[in-house]
Amino acid sequence: MQDNIIVALITLLVTVSGISLNTYVFVAARKMSSMSSSFGAITKNQTICNSMMCICFLLIVPFQLGDFHFLIKYTHFIGTAAMISDEISNLSHLLIALNRFFAVFLPNHYEKIFSIRKTKIMIIVIWIVSFTGCIILYEIVRCNLFYDEPTWNLAFIQSEKCSQLTWYSDFTFNISLVVATLFSNLLTAFKAGRNSRMMMNAAGIKMSKLQRKRELNFIRQTFFQGLSVFTGQITYYVIAPLLSNIILIFIFGSLWSFMHAVEGGIIILSNQEMRQSKIIIYAFQITSLGSLSNMLVYYAAKKMTAMNSSFGIITKNQAVCNTIICFLFLFFIVPMQLNISKSLISSSHYIGVLADSIYDISNQSHLFIAINRFCAVFFPFYYDKIFTIFLTLTIRNIIWITSFIKCTILYEILACYFMFYPEYWTFAYIDTPECTALNWYTDFVFNNSLVVITICTNLLTAYKAGKTNRMLMNSAGITMSKRQRQREINFIKQTFFQGTSIFTGQVSYYLIAPFFENVVLLFVLSAFWAFMHAAEGGIILASNREMLSVFRKQQQKKTSIFVTSGSTKV
Repeated sequence: MQDNIIVALITLLVTVSGISLNTYVFVAARKMSSMSSSFGAITKNQTICNSMMCICFLLIVPFQLGDFHFLIKYTHFIGTAAMISDEISNLSHLLIALNRFFAVFLPNHYEKIFSIRKTKIMIIVIWIVSFTGCIILYEIVRCNLFYDEPTWNLAFIQSEKCSQLTWYSDFTFNISLVVATLFSNLLTAFKAGRNSRMMMNAAGIKMSKLQRKRELNFIRQTFFQGLSVFTGQITYYVIAPLLSNIILIFIFGSLWSFMHAVEGGIIILSNQEMRQSKIIIYAFQITSLGSLSNMLVYYAAKKMTAMNSSFGIITKNQAVCNTIICFLFLFFIVPMQLNISKSLISSSHYIGVLADSIYDISNQSHLFIAINRFCAVFFPFYYDKIFTIFLTLTIRNIIWITSFIKCTILYEILACYFMFYPEYWTFAYIDTPECTALNWYTDFVFNNSLVVITICTNLLTAYKAGKTNRMLMNSAGITMSKRQRQREINFIKQTFFQGTSIFTGQVSYYLIAPFFENVVLLFVLSAFWAFMHAAEGGIILASNREMLSVFRKQQQKKTSIFVTSGSTKV
């Protein structure tokens, strides 16, 4: 795979995960009564800054993929926004540290200093100071942070004035903030632990495991948050300029921003109250990765000339269905898991109908692809007549229309709703004898029949194609190459794993999940049917060398408009 595609995938994966984790922390903090204090206000502000930083780097992914060259001259606005987010985040770290410090060392004055109103004023001041400072330094003084094509990263314009300016305004300033924050937090942890032990010793009480664990979690969070910011600055200014491998330069040069993505995870891992809803984190991660992999399949299929055929139309349709299912989980089910809106939960059966319809379309598209391959191998002379572009588009549209009609009748008109149940954290059918019997035949039996037919058709096609191939080569006295053999194996692998994934989703939902009481296992098994669509993008990419070759096309060597030395963000 080409280097710029690897870099784009890394950026996309880190930033999407970062946005997901920090959004989860923000929403969870809003729901927690303990986070309605001044400390909670600063924590929520921190997650907003982290998400802003992730969005800034998400915006450079199209440039990393080699698109929108004409917009590169405007990327200094993204760079300035990233620097503003970074400064606000680092100052917020210090404000959180001071908040803890005053709570432990000056408890009698804490409420006066860190009232909700005064805390909000402090946050506003941080935003104004950071915004003003970065606009002056990076826009007015014109020490711009641009997108640099050769390094696929944001880099400061190199001049003696800007190198010196950024060394003090960025590196020295932020390292000083990190050291002050870390020192303040560790001093607070030591004092709080000492006070707690003194009070318990006076009362003749032993420290419980829970209290000891809370202390350790606080120290762990403080250490890793401080270490992440410190590492980002050091790798970016000191280590990255010493490297020659372009991907390593990108990774080390981007750590200052990627650490903001990681911070959401650090907060979750260090906070037991937030960690209780790990189901939501699983849903976030799986559907984010699923959306990404299926969009890559669609992107690759659009770029391949071989995918302008009927087979390509069905493959792209398949990728669209998988992406929609992932988006439904990401943008509707996860918010319902967070209990953001009760009205959304009460009307969730509409989302259920859409999910069921897309699921049916996806499964029928699998069979359509299998029949397409079957005709190409068994009826090669009639293939172009049967699978014309017009006929393929017509059948695709019929599949969409019939699936929507079927699911609307079954799950809306007959009121066998497929809706979100908060106790299961996912969707489930209404549990009545009539609906259970109906769903068994219209969903389980119907979709598993499609899967079995699809697998049999694909395996028969693979056998016939392999046999025909070998006969032709034997008659010409040619031995099968490793590449041809690998292509056959990859096709069988893809067929097997795609079929197995859909079959497993059905079986786990109907037969295995009802036997479990553990909430997390129940959720995973009940949602397996959807998660398999998330995995399908990865299966297609892993099994298709031609599709991966889209990302291997060589680009012309570009010359950097920046001199990558000194304090450049490389």
